[in-house]
This record gives sequence, C-alpha cells and structure tokens, in this order.
Amino acid sequence: MRVLILNADPDEAARYASMLTPPHEVEVRSQWERAGLDLAGYNVLLLDTGFNENHGFDLLMETGATAKLAVLLVTDPAEPLVAIEARRLGVFNYVVKTPQLEPVLRVAVAEAANQFADAREQQKFIERLKSRVAELETRIRAAPGTPAGGSAAPEVVRLQRRKRLFEQLMLRIGKGDLQVPSLPEIPAKLRELLQQDPEVADIAALLNQDASIAARLIGMANSAYYASYKTCYTLEQAIGTLGFNETWRHVELLANRNLYTLSSGRYKSLLKPLWIHGAASAHLSRALAVELKYAQPDLAFSMGLLHDIGHLFLIQLVADIDAEDGLDEPPSDEAMARFLDEYHGPFGARLMELWKLPDEYVQVARHHEAPPADESALPARIVRMADLMASNIGFADRSGEMPASDYEAAAAAIGIPSERLKEIERDVAKQLGDLTY
Repeated sequence: MRVLILNADPDEAARYASMLTPPHEVEVRSQWERAGLDLAGYNVLLLDTGFNENHGFDLLMETGATAKLAVLLVTDPAEPLVAIEARRLGVFNYVVKTPQLEPVLRVAVAEAANQFADAREQQKFIERLKSRVAELETRIRAAPGTPAGGSAAPEVVRLQRRKRLFEQLMLRIGKGDLQVPSLPEIPAKLRELLQQDPEVADIAALLNQDASIAARLIGMANSAYYASYKTCYTLEQAIGTLGFNETWRHVELLANRNLYTLSSGRYKSLLKPLWIHGAASAHLSRALAVELKYAQPDLAFSMGLLHDIGHLFLIQLVADIDAEDGLDEPPSDEAMARFLDEYHGPFGARLMELWKLPDEYVQVARHHEAPPADESALPARIVRMADLMASNIGFADRSGEMPASDYEAAAAAIGIPSERLKEIERDVAKQLGDLTY
C-alpha cells in the first residue's frame, strides 16, 4: 500500500514514515506545489494540519483529494475545530498527536485504506445497479403500448419486476440495510484448541456442543473413504480415525454448511449445488496448495470453501426482498446467474471484511474469477484453478459448460502439468464420492 505524507516539518514527517515502513511504501513531501501533486497510485494521504497556514484544506479542495483516496488528518490536541472542519470537507478520519501515536497511526492508515476502498466498491456497485435500472426503463418505454383497459404485455411486466428488484437492491445497499450472516465459531475455536496440544477428550468436549456435527463426524469416520478396521461408535473414536487436522477440515465444512439456509422456498434449489461446489473447491484448493508447496494448505482449504460466499449473500438478499416486497415471480435462472456472476466478487469480499477475516480471504473473494499475476495473488490463482476443477469433475455451482480455454489459462498460471491436475481431480472426486456433506 502506498502512503503520501504531507508535513511541513521534515523531522516529524520522517518519524511518521518510520512508523509505517514496513509494510507500507511511503513518500514524504514538505511543501505543496500546485502544478506538481499527482495523487494517482496512492492509497492514503496522511495530511498534517501544520502543512500550511490553511491546514492543507486548500489542497483538499483544489485537488479533489477526498474523492480519489483516503485522507487521514493528523491534528494537534489543541485544534479540535480543525478536525471537525476537515470531516466536513470529506476527510475520512483523523488521529491526534499523542505519545501513543505510533500504534494508533498504523491501525488508522490500514483502516482508512480498506474502508475507503470498500466505499468506492459499493459506490461502483450502486452505479452499476443505476445503469441497469436506466436500461430497463428504456426497454419498458420502447415496449409496445398497453391497450386501453388491457393488461400490460408479458415482456413489460417482466421488465418492471426486474426494475423493482434492482431498485430495492440499490436502496438496501445504499442504506446498509443488509442482514449479514454470522461466521460459525466452532472451527475457529477448534483451530485455537489444536494449537494447545490437546487430548482427544478435549476436542470431543468442544465438538459435542454441536450434536449434529458430532454425529456427522462419526458417520464420516465410518465411511468407505477411511475404511477403518473397526466401527466408530463414539466421537472420540471418530477423531482418532480421522486425525486432528482432518477433523478440523470436516468441522469447518459442516459448520459452514449451516450458512446455506433460506426461509423462502423459491431459491433453495440454488443452494445445494453452491454448497457442494464450495466443499469440492476446498478439497481441491488444499490439494493444489500441497502440490505447489504453499506454506498454508489449510488456509487454501478455507479460502476455497468460502470463495463464492458472495453468491450466498446475494441469494439471501434477493430472497429477503422477495419475502418483504412480494415479487410476483422470481428472476429467471438466466437472469439470476448473470446477476450473481457480475456482483458476487465485491459482495463476497465485503462479507469477508465484515467477518474480520485476513486480507487473503478478501482478495480471493474479490479476484478469484480473474486473479492478478503477481506473487501475492497465488492464493487467488490456486482457488481459481480449484473452482474450475470442481466444475470439471461434476461439482459445478450451476449447469453450463466451462470454456476449455479458462481451464488451460488457470493451469498455466499455477504451473502444474495437466496430467497431474487430472490425477488430483480423480483423487478428490473419489474422496467426495465417499463422503456426504
């Protein structure tokens, strides 16, 4: 992340820079030349109120800085009104110069960049929805007129329904009126417990808090895939058969399965293939991570499981609108698929942030359809390959053929030969065929 510090005191500016590097790339300027300030490429502008006699406010207004990047003000404790005026001008936030500034500044800069990016993404999303509404209005006006006393043509009715749906989505997103599902707690508790060298009984005591998970684990330990010499009757026996890490992976899958529920029956048919696709992608992501010697294969497993969570979030949002506003009929499968494809990335990324998951999860959710080429995007490339492999072995999130060129491009991006990818597919397909989630 790139940070630009504007501070008239070079020594103080250098101290701020030392607080932020690493991990951030920081540039310092002690004066403002109107013709020479290019804000392109920066994520955060750290503006000291002593930058010039106008506290830098003239700079904000002339450059439109608050519309281009997150502006964070560093203010003196004796100048509370300056901070208030800065917020009025669109400054994202401010921090006060105190002896404890260093830890506060690090957190504030990261938070400013992330939340500003979120706001920009949300605004882009709303703008896309507005464009869709305007497009539908144009098509409605261009449709054949309704005879006097007659019913509207079916095509006009269909367009009007879609327009109402997009208007409701736009309204809810703009107001922040979103029902955010809770991230299941048991997988995180189990992961924390596993770091403490626990006994089997300790793990069983935690997992017995959820009777459905405990019962499913016993069933999995008795499945053909594990082929134990003797039947498991207790959770302790099942944990012994599965092993600690495999138990954690199954617990994460089973716990997250509970997210895939709806009160409305109209959209339930979308959830099962989406869930199975996520489970397949999780196993494939881990297998690919092991093949590539990626340092955290279980992290890849979790990211593969959650990469399409934006689909679920949007399906639940549409179902809620339907339940409250009474859509006459749900969107067609084709329209729903287009809607989910276009918007699930930014929505999934936002949900990861609300769950306070690490940034790797956010980036995978946002970019797994088209991962960047840089090294930091390796998790997204792994999940992209796993996503396509899951569809290739019959665990697609919906019907439709996968372009061969997508598979080939993803394979080239992670550098695993196609023959080895086919072997991994066969191994995971067998595992998923023997296990029922």
